[in-house]
Amino acid sequence: MIKSKNIKESATMYLLKYFSFPLICLLFTFPVFAADPQLVNEENIITFIPATPAKAEEVNSTIQALITTINANSGALADVIDLLDRTTEPSSSIGSPGDPIEIQLLADHEITSNTFYNYFRYSAQQDERLLVHVQLVTPLSERQKSRCSSNSGTGTSPSSYDTQMHVYDANMNRIGGICGEDLDFKFPLSGTYILHFDYAAQSVGYFNAARIAAP
Repeated sequence: MIKSKNIKESATMYLLKYFSFPLICLLFTFPVFAADPQLVNEENIITFIPATPAKAEEVNSTIQALITTINANSGALADVIDLLDRTTEPSSSIGSPGDPIEIQLLADHEITSNTFYNYFRYSAQQDERLLVHVQLVTPLSERQKSRCSSNSGTGTSPSSYDTQMHVYDANMNRIGGICGEDLDFKFPLSGTYILHFDYAAQSVGYFNAARIAAP
């Protein structure tokens, strides 16, 4: 019995010695790469490239939120979502109407209560779609969401409520937007566009964005 016990202990030590590190690595990467099989197929390829394994869980949560946004708005999945240069903390750079900050896909961008500095720019291709998710420190209430539903501000005219995103062309003409925390916008032409995040004093938080390539 003692000999059998020693053999079992030796086998256990061997497995721990030679396989513990690969198993730990697998555990760190699993949340990102083990996507629902229904979400990964020949027609809808989703590419996950976390900056480091330690960020896998955070990245996966963001991707799932974006997938939910895509499904809610169009019923389709992104052709390709590239996760590059994911930041640990939201960028604290500020952008004004005359000097907007460039949007980095899937990076967290800080927005502040001073909405004059919540301007960002994006270079888009014709028919490309941009998905934007806003995470406010104080999220919109159910009442605010209900108001947005009745006055969405998706066209050239904004919503009458200060809980919205605006999309402008390079000449600061409003061409779209949304009252709410999730935007799915299709660019009519190739060029530079400006996004403004206007949630009044509630604007403190961050946003991230992903693109869907033109068909």
